[in-house]
Amino acid sequence: MYPKDYPILPNPTQSHPILPNPTQKTTQKTTQKILDAISNNPNVTRLELSEICGITADGVKWQLRNLTKSGRTH
Repeated sequence: MYPKDYPILPNPTQSHPILPNPTQKTTQKTTQKILDAISNNPNVTRLELSEICGITADGVKWQLRNLTKSGRTH
């Protein structure tokens, strides 16, 4: 199908061994924004967090679930 010397591209879902994973950095920044917002206002809503972070309410729900599992929130 392809010539033997055709370059094989890396799997886009795998991290590059040298370059930082941009998705992981974005997730860390979002997590920090959520933690900061909760620290500033413990009664902040998921909708407000989504507006602060620029992600969907479901994205906030995912983040909060992971924070709870890791013990960083309760």
